[in-house]
Amino acid sequence: NLSYLNLYEAPQWGRVRYCPLLRSLESQSAAPPVSIAQISECRWLVSIPRGLREAYLVDEFGVKVVVLAGG
Repeated sequence: NLSYLNLYEAPQWGRVRYCPLLRSLESQSAAPPVSIAQISECRWLVSIPRGLREAYLVDEFGVKVVVLAGG
């Protein structure tokens, strides 16, 4: 499970929480594709194929997100 969100805070408007969409970067060499699915607001299930140490995602604003394989 991955939680990914942006928090914006200012005296004028208080606190705003936004959950950007994520997608897998296609350029992860010749390795099997990384699977990503949104399971609830701001929560994602990321499946990294065996043998990969990390997955590269990008949010809707172009921010790159590196997810390390666990366990």
